[in-house]
Amino acid sequence: LTAQDALRQTEHGGWMLGPAARAILKGEASVGLALQPERARRAKRGSAAGGGVNPVGDPLFDALRAARRDLASEAGVPPYVIAHDSVLRELTARRPTSLAALADIPGLGARKIAAYGDALLAVVRQF
Repeated sequence: LTAQDALRQTEHGGWMLGPAARAILKGEASVGLALQPERARRAKRGSAAGGGVNPVGDPLFDALRAARRDLASEAGVPPYVIAHDSVLRELTARRPTSLAALADIPGLGARKIAAYGDALLAVVRQF
């Protein structure tokens, strides 16, 4: 309606009818609405371990959670600051062997890899 000059914004932030509104109100002109097509939902990146439920009884995942808890207590921050559970699920699924492989895991940036990468890889190497 604003593109057709049927509605105009006032100086106070309200709306008023524009010159093209008369024809629309009398039924002499029509207003068409363009609807955006629905987007198909994308599958999450990575493996199925990337989202959803934490693995139950997986010794590697449990060891990574314990290591994360220890790193967090040393740094004086909550464990999720070190790495979210989704990162631990990806580590469990992919089992990276190098710092370069850690860079491919969503949620681990250069700063976290530099600070915690060696500790996380040490846990993964045990399994």
